[in-house]
Amino acid sequence: MWSPTRRGFLGGLVGGAAAGIASGEPLALAGEAAAAEPKTPLKCTVNGALRETEVGADSSALDFVRRTCGLKGAKLGCGHGVCGACTIQVNGTPMVSCLLPAAHLHGAEVTTVEHFDPLHPIQKAFLAEDALQCGYCTPGFVVEAIAFHDAWRRDHGTSTPPRSAVDAALAGHVCRCGAYASIIAAVTAACEGKFDAGDFTMPRADGLEKVTGKAEYTVDVQLEGQLEGRILRSPHGAARVLELDLEAARAIDGVFAVVRLIIPAGTVRYAGQAIAAVAAKDRSVADLAMAAISVKYEVFKPVIGIAAARADGARPVYERKREKKQAPPAGEGPMLPTHWKGNERGPASSHILAKPHAADRAVKRAETEGWLADRVFKTQCQVHTPLEPRACVASWRDGRLEVRVSTQAVADMAVDICEHWELSRDQVTVLAPYVGGAFGSKVGLDMETRAAIELTRACGLPVRVVVDRHEELMIGGHRPAQELEMQVVISAERELDGIVSIARSDSGVSVGASTGFNVRLVYKGKERRLEDTDCITNGPPAKPFRGPGGPPAMFALEGCMDDLAVRMGEDSIQAHLRWDQHVVRRKMYAVLAEVPWWKDRPKEPGTGRYRRGVGLAIAAWPYFLSPGTHVRVDAGLDGITASAAIQDLGTGSRSVIANAVADVLGVPPEKIKVRVGDSRDAHGPMSAGSRTTASVYPAARRAAAELVKELVESAEGLGLVGVVRAPGGIKHRDGFMSWEDLAKLAPTTVIKRRPRDPGGYFLPLAVGGIAVGKNLAGAVTAMEVEVDTRLGQVRATRAWLGIGSGKLAAPALARSQAEGGVLQGVSYALYEERFLDPGTGRLLTHDLEHYRIAGIGDCPEIEVHFDTSGFTEANGGPVGLAELCTVGVAGAVGNAVFRATGWRPQELPIRPERVLAGVRA
Repeated sequence: MWSPTRRGFLGGLVGGAAAGIASGEPLALAGEAAAAEPKTPLKCTVNGALRETEVGADSSALDFVRRTCGLKGAKLGCGHGVCGACTIQVNGTPMVSCLLPAAHLHGAEVTTVEHFDPLHPIQKAFLAEDALQCGYCTPGFVVEAIAFHDAWRRDHGTSTPPRSAVDAALAGHVCRCGAYASIIAAVTAACEGKFDAGDFTMPRADGLEKVTGKAEYTVDVQLEGQLEGRILRSPHGAARVLELDLEAARAIDGVFAVVRLIIPAGTVRYAGQAIAAVAAKDRSVADLAMAAISVKYEVFKPVIGIAAARADGARPVYERKREKKQAPPAGEGPMLPTHWKGNERGPASSHILAKPHAADRAVKRAETEGWLADRVFKTQCQVHTPLEPRACVASWRDGRLEVRVSTQAVADMAVDICEHWELSRDQVTVLAPYVGGAFGSKVGLDMETRAAIELTRACGLPVRVVVDRHEELMIGGHRPAQELEMQVVISAERELDGIVSIARSDSGVSVGASTGFNVRLVYKGKERRLEDTDCITNGPPAKPFRGPGGPPAMFALEGCMDDLAVRMGEDSIQAHLRWDQHVVRRKMYAVLAEVPWWKDRPKEPGTGRYRRGVGLAIAAWPYFLSPGTHVRVDAGLDGITASAAIQDLGTGSRSVIANAVADVLGVPPEKIKVRVGDSRDAHGPMSAGSRTTASVYPAARRAAAELVKELVESAEGLGLVGVVRAPGGIKHRDGFMSWEDLAKLAPTTVIKRRPRDPGGYFLPLAVGGIAVGKNLAGAVTAMEVEVDTRLGQVRATRAWLGIGSGKLAAPALARSQAEGGVLQGVSYALYEERFLDPGTGRLLTHDLEHYRIAGIGDCPEIEVHFDTSGFTEANGGPVGLAELCTVGVAGAVGNAVFRATGWRPQELPIRPERVLAGVRA
C-alpha cells in the first residue's frame, strides 16, 4: 500500500525520544520537537562546590551533572529510571538523575561518585572483590551502596547485613555483565567493617578508574566544536523509499550536515533501518532537523516470525541473488554454502566427518529397541543491550580520521574503515580505551559509526552519534530465535547411538545462524544429522551473542539427554559418565557429586506449592586464537608499559597483559602500565569467540622474556659486573637494580608475535585470522531452582559451574566472568524475550521495563570450580571461558524445573503462564 508523505521520523517509535530522552518524556513522533523552553535559576552544591546556572524545565539532573559540571561518572543507561547507572545522592539520598528535573536540585547538596577521595570502604570492597566488569554501571552501584553502607553502619554497626537487605538496597540497578555475586560480597564485607582500614589487593588493572568514575567511555567524549548526530530510522518493517527530501533540514539554523544513509529507491527490510543522519549544534536542533526530513514510503506487510517466513506466498525479504549475497551474517565464523527457497536459506549441514544416514537408521531402530527422545524446542530472541549503548565520535581534520567508538575490535575496525572509505592505514586511528559491555554486538562497522564518519566528512567538525536505549534494544543485535527438532537415540546397550538436530532460526534479515556446530562439540560419535535453516524475516539483524548457537542447542540436547536418563532410571551424573568421554568434564562430575546440595537433591518431583529441583547440563567451546597477535613492551623513564591494539570490554584484557608481563619480570602486576584501545599499537585480536586471552597472554609473556634478555645485555653494556637476573630486576657485584631503574638508563622496546602452539592447530591454516586449537574446553553446570506452582514463578537459588579452560591468566577476573555468564544464562532461561509487532515490525519491548533483565535479587548463590589442567599444547596454558560459562545454563535450568515438577519446559523463557499450564497438564 501507499503511505502519505511523512515529515521525517525522529526515532521515537524506533529509536528514542525526540527531546530530552534522559527526562523520560513520552516518545515523540515527527514534527513534535519542542520550542525553546524558559530557563529557571539553579543554585546548589555539587561535591561541596557551589554551582549557579540556569536550566530548562525539561533539563534533567543528569544533564546538569554531566554537561554543566563536567562529572561523567553518572551515566545515561536506560533513560527511564530502571538501570540505576545515573544514580547520584541528593541531600544524602540516592536518586536516579535521568528522571529528576534539574530544577529540583535548587538548594540541594549533590554528591556524585567523584566526591569520594580518599576511597570509601565500599569502593575498596568493590576493588578487592572484583565487583565490576565493564564498569559502566559501577558508579551508580557505588553511590547507592555507599548510602546503604553508611545507614547500615549507623544503625547496626559492623553486623552482617542479610542478603535480602542488600538486594533491596540495590534493586534499582542493572549490571548487564552480571557481576551481582561479587557486588553482594563487596557490600556485605564493607558493612562488616573489613575495609575500614588496612591494605587490600586490586586484581583488576583498571578497577580504580571504574569505581571512581574516571574511566572515559565513548559516550563521555567531548571534543572542541563537537556536534550532535542523530539517525533517522524507518518506522516500517518492510517498505521502499520513494522520495527522500533533506533540503528543509539543511536549511535549519544550527544544522551543519545532513546525509543520506539509504540508496535512492532503497529497500527497507526492518523497522529501525537507517535512512538519513543529521549533525547539529545540540540534540534539540538535531531533532528539529529530523522532523524536517520528508520521506515517502511504499509500505508492505512485514514478515515477522518463523511461521510467517515459511508461509506459502510470503513476500521475499531478499528478491535478487546479489541482495542475498549481501545479507549480514548472524554468526562469527564462515558460513556454510547452501541454497535459498523463498525466505528460507538452507538447510546448511554440519555433516563434515559425520554420518547423517547412520543417525537416521538409529532413529528407525529406536522404534523397536533402545530409547528415543523426540522433542521440539523453541527459544526466543535475546537482545545484547549492553549498558553502554552503541556510540561513536568521529573527527575528520587535515586528511586524517580519528574515530572513538565503543567496539570489540579496534584493530579490525580501523581496517574496515580504511577499506570502506578508501583511506590509507596511516590516515585512520580508532580509539576505545573503555568499552561498556558488548557480548558480541559491537564487532563490525555499524551504522552509528558510518553515520558519524559521513557527517564529519561532510562538515569538517567532530560528530558524536549515540543511540538511545530504544534503538539499542531494536537494532543493537540479538541472539536468534530458534525452533529445534531434536532426536537422541540410546541403544539397547545404553550407548549413545545417534543424534538428529533440525534447527530453524529467526535472525531477522541476517543469515548464518548455527546450532548444529554446537551439537557436534559434545559427546563422541559420528552418527549425527545436523541441519540449520535460516528463516529470513523483516526483523533487525542478529549478531553473535556469547556462545553463538550454544545455549539453545544445549537447552534442547541436554533436555533430551535428561529425559533419557530419567526413563532409563539412571542418575544424571551416572548417565553422563556413560555417554560423555571429555576428560575434563569427567573430572567435574566427580567434584559435583560431592557438592552438598547436589547430594541432598530431591530424587522425585515435589507435591507442595514450592518445589525444589536440581538439573545438570554440559557445554563445550573451541579453543580459538589469533596467531597474528603482537604485544609491545616499552621500558623507559615511565617504567614498564605493555600495549596492544586490543580492547577491554570488562573481560580483563588489561589485567591479563599486566599479569603475564609481571610474572615474567617477577614484579607485582600493578608495576606494569597497560595501554589498550588504540589501533596504532601492535596488532591484536578482536574480543570475540573467547580468543583474546589465548592470543595476548602468550604474546605478552614472549615480549616480556625478550625484554628481560635485552635489559640484561644492556646492563652488561653499562659496565656492570657480574650481572645475573633476579626477581624484579638484576643483581650485580655492587648490589641490586630494579627493571624500572635499569630501563631509565637503557630504554628498550620489544614487539613480539604470539608463538605458535607446539602441537600446531586443528586446521593447518588460520581462517579470517583465527586458528582453532586441538582441544575443546568443557564445562558442567548444575542449577537448583524453586518453582512456585501457584504463581508459576521459577527462582534460581543455587548454581555450580565446573569449567576446564586451562591456566587462569587472571584468576579473580575469571571467576567474575564465570559468575556473569551463569547470571546471563539464568536471565535468558527465565526472563528475557524480545517482541516485535507482527503488523508493523516495530519493537514492543522498547525499554528495560518491558524487556526484563535479571537483577541482583535474581542472582543465585554461585560456586565456580576451575580445572586448570590440560591444554599443555596451548602456549602459556589459558584458553577462553567467556562463552563456555553461559552455554549450558539454560539447559540446566530447564532440567531443574523438570526435576522439581515432572513437567519438561520446551520453550524459553520459562514464563509463569507456561509453568502453570505445564504443571496442570
